[in-house]
Amino acid sequence: MVLWKPVSPKQINTIKPNSVRKPARYFNKARLAKTSSLREPFSPTGNVKMQGNNVEVEYTLTEDEYVKANRLFTKPTKKSFLIYVAVTTISIIVALVSDILLIQLIVIGGLIGGSLGHVIVRYLYAPWVTRKQYRSYKAIQEPVSVSKQSDGIYFKSDVGEAKVEWSRINKWRENDIFVLIYQAPQVYHILPKRKGSEIAAIRKELMVNIGNAT
Repeated sequence: MVLWKPVSPKQINTIKPNSVRKPARYFNKARLAKTSSLREPFSPTGNVKMQGNNVEVEYTLTEDEYVKANRLFTKPTKKSFLIYVAVTTISIIVALVSDILLIQLIVIGGLIGGSLGHVIVRYLYAPWVTRKQYRSYKAIQEPVSVSKQSDGIYFKSDVGEAKVEWSRINKWRENDIFVLIYQAPQVYHILPKRKGSEIAAIRKELMVNIGNAT
């Protein structure tokens, strides 16, 4: 009984390389590419969709966010702040220079009353009214989708959709939390910066097409 039989050089040359099974790591690249193309793109911000070549991000404003956005809306502009400082300075000078007690009392009373009234309206009355508006305005409580396009910004929600072209934007404002886009002095869209890079891309286009924030 023969347990082992040597292989001749002629027999070695007749062995075909394809007859040896490839290791498992040699997978079908075409099949892998087809499978990978079915996967959705990953976004660290969440709620991000692709609208053609544009990135569409979805968000829902909370009641606290709506109140804070309104506070940014009512924040005095740089121009109005400089006017306020100038009027206050002149009033103080008049009160110091004048020898008439009545004028001094009027100026001091006006400054104290004006400052106190501003604080009450801005930090007490306005937030109360804004919260009341949020609770009664159901549309502001629903999700909104926004995407940057070449000619403007596209908004979509359950109540409708609209495109705001760059040329139709009146101005824009921002702080660390929001970007406000104005179509008119009293009409604006709220974009929360918590959505990350998508809102940052819109902000960049605003600086290019509109200019600096007011």
